[in-house]
Parts: sequence; C-alpha cells; structure tokens
Amino acid sequence: MKTQLHMKQVLEATGLYALPGDSPTDWELDAFGAGFAQLEERRERLLQDLFPQTAGEERLSQWEALFRSQPAQASLEDRRAMIQARWAAREEDFTPQGVQALLVGAGVQGLVLEEEGSLTVVLGKLLGVSKEEAARELDQLLPAHLAWTWEESVTWVALDAYTRPFGTWKEEGLTWAQWDAIDRSALEQEE
Repeated sequence: MKTQLHMKQVLEATGLYALPGDSPTDWELDAFGAGFAQLEERRERLLQDLFPQTAGEERLSQWEALFRSQPAQASLEDRRAMIQARWAAREEDFTPQGVQALLVGAGVQGLVLEEEGSLTVVLGKLLGVSKEEAARELDQLLPAHLAWTWEESVTWVALDAYTRPFGTWKEEGLTWAQWDAIDRSALEQEE
C-alpha cells in the first residue's frame, strides 16, 4: 500500500478529518505523497538490487566489477546467472556437480569432463565474455590441483548451447559430412 493512501486511511479512521479530495489536508497529503513516492521508488529499487535474480543492470555491473574488468556483453538473464554462480561458489563444493556449476560463473556454457587428474572444458558457448577472460576466471574457479584444457570442437554440447532448436537442424536433412562441417561461426550467426 502506498504511504499517501495509508496516511489518508489513518486520518479518516480517526473521524476528525473529512477528505473529499480538495481540502487543504488533501493538498498536504498530496505533497507528502510526492515525497514519499520518491522514497518508495528508491526502496523498491534497493530491494530488487539485493539479489542477482532481480538486480538491475547498474547493480549487476557493480558485482561484475568484483570479478572482471568489464561487464559481460550478454543478456540480463545470462548476467544474472553468472553472478549467482559466482556468489554460490564455495571452496568445499568441488564435486562434479559443483565444478559444473562454476562454468556459468566464468561465463561459459558447457560441460566439464574429468580424466585422470585433469579437466576438459567442453565449450558450448561463451556468455558475453572473451575466451581469454573465461580462461582467466576458470583458472580462479576450478580446483587448482587439476590442470584443465578447452575442447572447442562443435559437439552436441555446442549445438544445445545455442538458441536454434536441434529439431530445426534435423529438418534440414544434413548428411554426417555436413554436420561435421558446421562451425562456431554458423552457430553464432543463428543467435
């Protein structure tokens, strides 16, 4: 409930005020309401900025500045997911699922595979960060005792990462040779 409306209800409930809408008390309430409206707007923005799921672009940029030199050039939804993943990272969460969740925090949509003391990051797509920036962040986030490498070939992970549904690719009736010829630039053009 807006403050002005609440104040009006309280005053009318006392029985001492009749507020027809054009009295001096109504005018004072309008003046108070204008001031309170600004405070209510700021309070609402503050409440939204408390959590990555609802934060505005300005707050997301401030949080991203803690992790990288420039904000990601991604959708608001992807930026929110990246910040959430970064805030959710815990040092004891180096399970396969936990390490997988760290990818989004580094701006990578993909898959982590573990092989005898090393990790392979199968790149689906980058979420508005450069490959160098993603690698720098992965160096910070992935377990330090495990070396990691990129797998950048176009795999099912990459095909699933882009917005074009697999069914539309399938409808084209591509041969295996044509599937093998699909490269990242073709996927990025579909975005």
